[in-house]
Amino acid sequence: MKTLQTIILGSAAVLLIAAAALYGTAYWRMHRVYDFPADNIEIPADAISVAEGKRLYSARQCIDCHMSGFEGKITGESFLIGRLVVPNLTGGAGSRRPTAAEIVRAVRHGVGEDGRPLAFMPSNEYAHLSDDELAKIISYINTLPAVDKELPGTELGPGPILLVALGLPGALPVERINHAINPSKVVKAEPTEEFGRYLSRGCHHCHGVDLGGQKMMGEAPGTPRAPNITFDRKYGIGKWSKEEFFRAMRQGVRPDGRVLDRTMPWPSFSQMTDVELDALWLYLQSFPPVEQ
Repeated sequence: MKTLQTIILGSAAVLLIAAAALYGTAYWRMHRVYDFPADNIEIPADAISVAEGKRLYSARQCIDCHMSGFEGKITGESFLIGRLVVPNLTGGAGSRRPTAAEIVRAVRHGVGEDGRPLAFMPSNEYAHLSDDELAKIISYINTLPAVDKELPGTELGPGPILLVALGLPGALPVERINHAINPSKVVKAEPTEEFGRYLSRGCHHCHGVDLGGQKMMGEAPGTPRAPNITFDRKYGIGKWSKEEFFRAMRQGVRPDGRVLDRTMPWPSFSQMTDVELDALWLYLQSFPPVEQ
């Protein structure tokens, strides 16, 4: 009996030590202060730039997390996840509106105004945005009024803390960004594979590195896999026409009439221009078909 008790107590002690070590590692990662040089970009204020910024705010999916008024939302709340919150950044309800320089640093480097990592903000998917596009998005954000929407703070549960502690992809994007690369001043919008690659960062986040589909981390139980979007004729979109691809991206409807699952943010992509969708169509064709 004493031997069994010793084993149980010893196992419990090992688990407590392991948990403390993981928490300590996560705490260090999340509280590390980074010092990146300021990326000073000129923010326009003319009506044409603001209108394009509004379109880009949707087409580049900022709206999906930050909402139409930049007022934020609670993105997840459970015992395992904790509470993940996209904060109200409008200056309303006691919130603080970030400066243009702080928005640039959050997007390009994945850190907040205090230099600490922004957990689970997908900055690694947006750090490549050109100066021109990012400046126009900020020009639109600057026109938004304060919204009196009170939100609680983020409190990470055991799941996200484990992801941070282990340094898994997506937890702290600041650790995944190549901070030595300078984004382009302007990216030419034209129907080319190169421009499609520029637009495709979010595609890989959900559909996988090879675009062959995958189970999406952090989604609710029962959420379907992100599908195969390579040009495999059996499992992917190899039988789709370009017109059917445009319809799916703009109306959320597959060629067979089925409506795309809610996790596919087609309402945001519906704001993409014909040139952008043409480029994305060409980029998808450049990938080898995946038979899964």
